[in-house]
Amino acid sequence: MRANTDPLASRLTVTEAARRAQIVDAMIWTIAEHGFASASYARIAKRAGLSSTGLISYHFASKHDLMTEVATGVIRDIGQHMHVLMQSATTPTAALA
Repeated sequence: MRANTDPLASRLTVTEAARRAQIVDAMIWTIAEHGFASASYARIAKRAGLSSTGLISYHFASKHDLMTEVATGVIRDIGQHMHVLMQSATTPTAALA
């Protein structure tokens, strides 16, 4: 489990954090399937199994805000993945690879 350093995360309930993660995941899959320009709230809500696009607006101020959360999470996950790989490398060459 990753440590979350986002100050907002400490103020969220477990339910709110789970809903935000659900929306972020749906955004990622929607972009993968339809591209960013076609990643409408309606498509994201449908992918996430939400009853209303208003639930997205409740958790994220805008599509830009949602995309920032997606990008931040992806970059954080890549960094953690690379850290694990580099820590397990036994030589400098292996770490570089």
